[in-house]
Amino acid sequence: MWVAFGVFNEQLGTEDVIMIAEVGGESAGGYPGGRGESPDKMEEIAAEIRQRVTLARILPCVLCTLSNGTGCQTSSGKVARTANREKYLAELANR
Repeated sequence: MWVAFGVFNEQLGTEDVIMIAEVGGESAGGYPGGRGESPDKMEEIAAEIRQRVTLARILPCVLCTLSNGTGCQTSSGKVARTANREKYLAELANR
């Protein structure tokens, strides 16, 4: 699962682009890091995705990786963008 959304950045007065990607591992993860894969492996995957996004000249973004099956989806299996955004912000506030 991939999902992207904007989060207002008060310091800059703009929106940051947040991308969330589920990667291999068990479904026992959370935002903004993920569990199931080792932290080093999750960062390695995130670095690879960041590099590809940069090379493709897509907007700079914050990238979070999650274990497979831990992102929010609707009952029909579609990506639940608003629910993922709310979960991300809740976890960010709990740091």
